[in-house]
Amino acid sequence: SIPTYDLTLKLSKNEHRYYHSSIDFQRRDILNLFPSEKKIIINKSSQQIYLEAKKILNKCWPQISELYDEIIYGFHPIEIGRTEESYSSPSAFGIIFFRMDSSDPLKWAEIMVHELSHHLLFILTSINGFLPDTDWSKMVFSRIRNEMRPLIGLYHGVIAQLFMLNLAYRVKEKAPSENYKRIIETFKNRFQEDKQSISFYFETLL
Repeated sequence: SIPTYDLTLKLSKNEHRYYHSSIDFQRRDILNLFPSEKKIIINKSSQQIYLEAKKILNKCWPQISELYDEIIYGFHPIEIGRTEESYSSPSAFGIIFFRMDSSDPLKWAEIMVHELSHHLLFILTSINGFLPDTDWSKMVFSRIRNEMRPLIGLYHGVIAQLFMLNLAYRVKEKAPSENYKRIIETFKNRFQEDKQSISFYFETLL
């Protein structure tokens, strides 16, 4: 049967500081989330740096670049009043919201893979049996946030950090740039701590 993402919506609602607090609970088929014709919607003033970021993905991580093309069709400025640097929501599947205040193409590429990881989890966690049966709203400590957040948020955070670190190491290997060091310095140690935390909760709660 075609997977639905009711569960993803319910889980992500618990992460009120990361996703929209009000989410459409309408039952949808995952396959219907993908438009038949996709064309990236982005401000004209941002098109050049967006294309430069996409070139980085094409060169350093072509598989993820292709997956990005299949899933993402909107790249929009973040709404006034929101404090996040970027975010995605299952109620706006296929769209990335970003502050767009950086002139570094690698930063844009970092946001692309970060938010793509959330979209992939939106799909995967909607499939019955993918997520273990536990209290995903349980509040746990997140090192990257330096605060308590729901377990589902910690899970999303660990996967997002993994994607960003992968990008950094691929850039180091295939497109040398000093900017990759910022990603590694920001996330490496925090990722290890959050990874240990999610492993601990999986082992003790399941």
